[in-house]
Amino acid sequence: MKQPPFMQVLAAALALFVNDLTIAFNLPYPFTATDLRDAVASWRGIRIDLVPQRMGTAKVYGLCVCKSARYYVIFYRSDAVTRIQQQRIIFHELCHIILSHVTPLTPMHVLREPLTLTLQEQEAEIFAGITNAHALALGRKMAGAMALADRRDHTARDDGTMARVVSSVAGAGKQLLTTAPVADTEPSDLFDEFLEVMGG
Repeated sequence: MKQPPFMQVLAAALALFVNDLTIAFNLPYPFTATDLRDAVASWRGIRIDLVPQRMGTAKVYGLCVCKSARYYVIFYRSDAVTRIQQQRIIFHELCHIILSHVTPLTPMHVLREPLTLTLQEQEAEIFAGITNAHALALGRKMAGAMALADRRDHTARDDGTMARVVSSVAGAGKQLLTTAPVADTEPSDLFDEFLEVMGG
């Protein structure tokens, strides 16, 4: 019997892993990068700061830095990307923390273009894609289920609660598709130092 390609096996394994994580962490529907960050931080007993960063013309989208055994910082691009892209970047960097790619011994990972073709970067990118799709799909499923429940229950009670929830979920979905507003954050010294070392 012919064996499936390695990347196909890896993607299948990571899909199961993402599904198990959402259950183990009891993530809400839909969940966001911040929800997953909070769950990972609680699970590992660490602090993870998410820092939006103007990255200008640099071909850099995300950066995960381990500042100490209990403190991590994820920088993510705040300019020229949509909210969905921002969420995917954060999921990518969170994968580096979840899978212990970033530790005090290997304190930094960067998501840049073109993607570095290491196994760790491929794992993080597959994880990010699956997690982003999973989070959004769960949101769509939940909205559909609530809309159906609202239609069935409409004659029994008409207080509008379910409709408001469905509208809220739909509004969040539209917001994710828009280009994210550029954060008015000052460039951090750490990020500037990183760009100098990496050559812009």
